[in-house]
Amino acid sequence: MNATVPTRVIHIVGALLVLAVAVAGMLMIALPLFVQAQATTQSASDAAAGNLAYQDQVTALAAEDDRRGEIETELAALREAIPASADLDDVFERIAASAGETGVTLVSASAGEPEAWTARPADVSGESAQATADGAGSTGETDAAASAPESPAPAADASRQQVGLTIVVETEDPLRAARFLDAVTAGPRLVAVVQTALSDSGGAAQLTVSATTFVAPGD
Repeated sequence: MNATVPTRVIHIVGALLVLAVAVAGMLMIALPLFVQAQATTQSASDAAAGNLAYQDQVTALAAEDDRRGEIETELAALREAIPASADLDDVFERIAASAGETGVTLVSASAGEPEAWTARPADVSGESAQATADGAGSTGETDAAASAPESPAPAADASRQQVGLTIVVETEDPLRAARFLDAVTAGPRLVAVVQTALSDSGGAAQLTVSATTFVAPGD
C-alpha cells in the first residue's frame, strides 16, 4: 500500500496556507489603516462641529455689533436713571415739576445721606398708589409694604448707593396724589416709592411719600 500523501492534497494544503498568510497580512496592514481612517473621520466631524459652534458665536457677535447703537442708547438711559453722582438737583426739580403738573401743593421734600444699596422685597406700583388715593375718605396711614410677607434682610451692596427721600404734598383731590406719584417715578432719574401715608389735614388730603433714588459711583 502506498503511504505517500497524494500530490493533490499537498497542493490544497499549500494553497490554504498561502491564503491564510495572505489574509493575515492584509489584516495586519488594512486593520490599522481602517482604524486610523475612522479616527481621522471622527476628528474631521469634531472639527466641523467646532467650526459650526464658532460660526454661531461669530454670527451672534456680529448681531450684537449691529445693535451697538441701540445698546449704547440703552446704556446712556441707564446712566441717566442711575447716575454716578449723588447730586439730587434733578430729583428735586422732578418733584417740583410733578407737583405743578398734577396740581398738588408741595409741602416739603428732603433727602437723607447716601448709604449702601439694599434690595427691597417688593416695589410700590402705580396701582397701589391709586388704591391709596381711593381710600382717602378714612384717616390713617397706609403702608404699601404692609401686606408683603416677611423675608430675610437683604445684604448691602457697597458698589451701589441709595438715597432716601421724604416728600409731603397736599391736595383736595386724592386722585391728584396718585397722579403725582406716577409723575415723580416716570423718570428719567430712577425713583422708587417705598411707602405712602395718606391723612386728613384740615379738609385736605396730605400724602407723605418715602422713596429712594439710586447712585452708581464709579460707573
